[in-house]
Amino acid sequence: MFYRSCSVMTLSALATVLAAAPVSATTFNIRASYYGSYDAAMQNKEAIEANFRHMAEGIYEATNGAHTLGKVTIYTDAAYNDNAAVVWVKECWPNAHINGLGSAGQRIEHCDIFPNGGNPMSFLEKNAPVAIP
Repeated sequence: MFYRSCSVMTLSALATVLAAAPVSATTFNIRASYYGSYDAAMQNKEAIEANFRHMAEGIYEATNGAHTLGKVTIYTDAAYNDNAAVVWVKECWPNAHINGLGSAGQRIEHCDIFPNGGNPMSFLEKNAPVAIP
């Protein structure tokens, strides 16, 4: 659920997106900070959720099921951008700190638009990066 300025969108269904993980799996619940307003987030809700589903699938596959993404709490209006696992900005070169989960100031930076060397791509179009005309 999305929250206006400290309101959240909780994506608890992500934990069940994938097949059942091993009993010893570690599930990470994370906080995300979205730069836009609540209304903007609601307009892009389906695409934002799809991006986090892709993240959940990547975590699961990269760890052979040892780690899963659980509850994702998304704050709008850049709330908690100094203390979120994922900081979502309008335009960036997606990047992350290595082994930063749970460490202050460490985050994954994600965005709506990836400049891609002068050929911008949108992470909100068709739930996957596509070239912007």
